[in-house]
Amino acid sequence: LSLISVFNKNNTLAYDIPDNVKYYVIIRTQSNFYKHMPTILSGIRKIINEQKVDILIAIGMSVSVASLVSTVGLKCKIIVCEHSSIYNALYSNLVMRINQWFAVHFADKLVVLTNECKNGYLIKYTIPAEKIETIPNWIVPEAYKSNEFLCDSNKILTIGRADPVKGYEQLLQVAKIVK
Repeated sequence: LSLISVFNKNNTLAYDIPDNVKYYVIIRTQSNFYKHMPTILSGIRKIINEQKVDILIAIGMSVSVASLVSTVGLKCKIIVCEHSSIYNALYSNLVMRINQWFAVHFADKLVVLTNECKNGYLIKYTIPAEKIETIPNWIVPEAYKSNEFLCDSNKILTIGRADPVKGYEQLLQVAKIVK
């Protein structure tokens, strides 16, 4: 098992990885993806060949084209895992639309987060349904129902990546209203 980081200026991870996982960094700085495309493509391909990779899982559309191009002529299967909605404004960007198009048409599988996104891809690209998988939500609706909730509680906790796309500033406003 191998983990490839396209950019990592400190050669560190935010979490520990098991000793049996090989960790690679292609560019040891933070930079523009497309500025370094030849280095990224050759780096990915070199790792695929050295490790005799059978399946490459690309996390996010932004690395899908690089993953696909790096495997041309190899017997390596590509799975693209998309963690954004097909309806995300991110896809108004031409480069991201191109990444999405290539991933949908050339990856062996596309994994999306919801059935709504799956249906969006099926309609937009008219591809076979078996090409797309949905990751089911592991939280069952019954988990939201509890007789133990205290209406007078003053504690609210959230956990996640503090990134503008996550909308934490909106969460704070909602918490004020709910409280």
